[in-house]
Amino acid sequence: MGLFDIFKKSKKKSVSAPVPQKEVFTHVAPAYDDNLSSSEKSFLSYCHGKSADFSTYSQFYKYKHGLDYGYEINKFLRLNLLEYAGLSLTIDSYALPDIKAFMKANNLSVSGKKADLISRILTQCPDELTRSYFNKKVFALTEEGSDIVRQHLSECAESNKIFLTELFSAVIRKDVETAFRLVGSSTVPSDNPIALPYDKSAVKSDIDAIHAFLSADGRTSAEDFASATYSTMLHRPLTKHSIEDLASLGYTVTKEQLIRYGTGVVNARTLAEFREAHISRYKILSCNDQRSCQRCKDLDGKTFSVNSAKMGKNLPPFCDHCRCIIVPAKY
Repeated sequence: MGLFDIFKKSKKKSVSAPVPQKEVFTHVAPAYDDNLSSSEKSFLSYCHGKSADFSTYSQFYKYKHGLDYGYEINKFLRLNLLEYAGLSLTIDSYALPDIKAFMKANNLSVSGKKADLISRILTQCPDELTRSYFNKKVFALTEEGSDIVRQHLSECAESNKIFLTELFSAVIRKDVETAFRLVGSSTVPSDNPIALPYDKSAVKSDIDAIHAFLSADGRTSAEDFASATYSTMLHRPLTKHSIEDLASLGYTVTKEQLIRYGTGVVNARTLAEFREAHISRYKILSCNDQRSCQRCKDLDGKTFSVNSAKMGKNLPPFCDHCRCIIVPAKY
């Protein structure tokens, strides 16, 4: 949404507003460094459209990069990189049910996408009434802040392309050392007691599984390796950004392809682990939800010999949306 809004006024009845979140950025460090690190620029981008109550923020930047949110936000405000958002962006920060509740109370249609609803509110509700309901403070990038973020994202995109190209090449060559240097870790990734480090042996297992799956599936192009590697080794959620990352390297893939490749690699790795552990039979488990195809549902609970496993026939994936997994079967 834009940072500046023009509104037309018309009389509508009011509705009780959600309880506003408390503004809590009160910490000020003894001294500021006006230079922004890469982590600070990423956090600046994250703040756009977020509530002024940073206690609701993801803790990623705190624990991964050691940022003090109160200090950083005060710094951004002092440097004129952040400001309080206009009404359009403020409304956009609210959950859709809250927006629809306001519209229904004021006899406005709730059909259309979120952007359509916001436009309808701005053009058909009095400014004062709208502000009294959508009253929490929200941050927005200033023009200067937007320029910094735009440049930072451009630099990150180029760096990401180099990183992905090097990783994909390492996987194709079965270069475990290079792949581990790029994505591996010898330490536990969180405080979770069952979390495991992505160590060199785990990286090797994934690379072997990628090659095993693609060979069994008859897919050996650079795009296939890129898709299988992205969906398996980066531990990132598969979103539109995944498609954009691969598109930046000239690969045209769909989210469904990434899901299928991820399922294939996971099950190829599991099958190899079963062989190593002398497990002779496995059982297929399907999600059995609305996204599951009939074939996946039919194979749910069926058992097969590890030695007879054949990708796509009795070993997942079975379809483009396949999320089936295999587990050891009881004798």
